Order: sequence, then structure tokens, then C-alpha cells
Amino acid sequence: MDTSRVPRDVLPLVEAMNQHILRNRELLDAQRRFVDDASHQLRTPLSTLQTQLSFAQRASDLPSVQAALAALREQLRHAIRQTNQMLALARADSCDLDTEAVDLAELASEVTRSRWPQARAKDIDLGLETPEQSTWVQVQRELLEEALANLIDNALRYTPAGGRITVEVAVDARAASLGVRDSGPGIPPAELPRAMQRFFRASNAQGAGSGLGLAIVASIARRHQGRLELLRAPQEGGLWARIGLPRAGALPTAPSADRTP
Repeated sequence: MDTSRVPRDVLPLVEAMNQHILRNRELLDAQRRFVDDASHQLRTPLSTLQTQLSFAQRASDLPSVQAALAALREQLRHAIRQTNQMLALARADSCDLDTEAVDLAELASEVTRSRWPQARAKDIDLGLETPEQSTWVQVQRELLEEALANLIDNALRYTPAGGRITVEVAVDARAASLGVRDSGPGIPPAELPRAMQRFFRASNAQGAGSGLGLAIVASIARRHQGRLELLRAPQEGGLWARIGLPRAGALPTAPSADRTP
């Protein structure tokens, strides 16, 4: 509703109605995108699963059956991951934010530690760098954990054995940032502007992937009035994905953390 001619005493009510209508429209758009994405992205994996299952049923010797079942398991794993990521993206786009004050350094430490076994298994040095002071932001903790987990998982997927990944927390007077740098191949500079689009896969990407990880992170950053930046890591040479967030204030300083597996 146009508010330019609305009397001042009812202006708050009209603005609230407009905001409610806008939010409902955003929810409907998010639901429509999810249905479109699911119908487009799951059709091929499900058809492939059916084909592989039919092949396994026709196989007459044990090695052929085992090979078909191995392919079936890998395709099923990929379909499950893609479905979970689509659900995460739909949730990031549409859920109501229930925010709290969170120490960004503590959150980064917790998520990074949970990925150390995967890093060790791939012989990757996964480290953490945080400032001396606590870095407080007003966020929905579960969503921000999801964003950081996606960034670390992407880095683990594309960083070769013997490589390095660094999770970093930085802060200045007005903003805080949460970033992941890696020594992988990165994304070609010409493709960086499109890298946060749904289902985008870089031309140098290897292996299976859904192309949803960075889209999820970008959506979560926007929901918190922040933004995701994609740069070239200055030291490692790979991708540097950095989430910028407004600060929620500062509390007493906490010890710095610089940990590696």
C-alpha cells in the first residue's frame, strides 16, 4: 500500500501490513524456488538409481552385482547430500530468525574442531585464527554454524592432500568477519561473480557436487544483514570465502586461538 498519503497516526499499522505482505511474498517465492529446484535436480539422480538397481537385478555374477551396488551406494550418497543441501537452502531463505548474541571465535572453534578428523584423514592442515578479544554478533547460531560448515566442507573437498585450510575470525569497530581460506585450485576469476548462484559449478571443479554450498552461505549471510565475499586467498592461493556481519558489541577479552590438528 502506498504510504505517501497515509495519515501519521495510522502509518505504523500500514507499514506493518506492508511488511507482512512482503514477508509472505518472500516465503511464497522461496517455496516456489524449492519446488522448482527439487523437480529439476532430483529427477536425474532418481532415474540413475533406478537404472543401476535394474542392472544389479540382471547381473548374474557376484563381481557385477558388487560393482552395481557400489555405484548405487555412491549415487544414493550424492542424492542424499543434494537433498539435504536443498532443504538447508530452503530453510536459510524462509525460516524466521531467532537470534542471540554469539561469540564468533567460540563458534568458529567448535565447528573447526568438528572437522579435524576429516582434515587428518586427507592429510590437510586445518587451522584456526581468532583475535584476542571476544567477537560478538547477533545471529541465529544454527544457521551460522551451517554456513561455516559448508565453507569448511567445500574447502576440504577441493584442497589436495598436504594442503592447508585456515578458518579466521576478524573484527573492526563496526563489523566482524568469518572466513575460510584454502590452498585448493580456487575459482577462476571470471567465474567468481556467478559462484554464489544455485547449482553453479566452476569449470575447474572435479568430482561430484551439488553446487549449493556457496548459495546456502550467501543466503544465510543476507538473512543476517551481512554478505558473502569470494576472493583469492593471498597466501594459500586458493579460494577465500568471507562472511561479513554487523557487530553486536564487545565483551571482556578472551584468549586467542590458533589451533591445528
